[in-house]
Amino acid sequence: MNRRVVLLAPLAVAAASGFGAWTILRRMKEGTFDPHDVPSQLIGKAIPPFEALPALDGATQGFNSAALTGTGQPLLVNFFASWCVPCVIEAPTLMLIKQQNIPIWGIAYKDKPVAARAFLA
Repeated sequence: MNRRVVLLAPLAVAAASGFGAWTILRRMKEGTFDPHDVPSQLIGKAIPPFEALPALDGATQGFNSAALTGTGQPLLVNFFASWCVPCVIEAPTLMLIKQQNIPIWGIAYKDKPVAARAFLA
């Protein structure tokens, strides 16, 4: 019984993978596949209200839902951590965006305030 499971499990995974690949290729050929199409219940919805997240410098102005609404200007919300390698890589690009006067709100994720402040300095 166990030997059968060991032999059939990889075949089932291969069959499911093959079916998934076939479906994607068929939809690409039909022109109905969009890899950027991510279904979400939140697209087109208003931002839910949330209370202010504290600022790293201890200032009273923190990040809240009001900061994202009613400005009429583009802004960028970036989740980062000082220990995150992709965050370090994208930092120069974010600085270029900042130079174009686009506000950037950074949210430190699972990071110590001291480390996050040093990362942003």
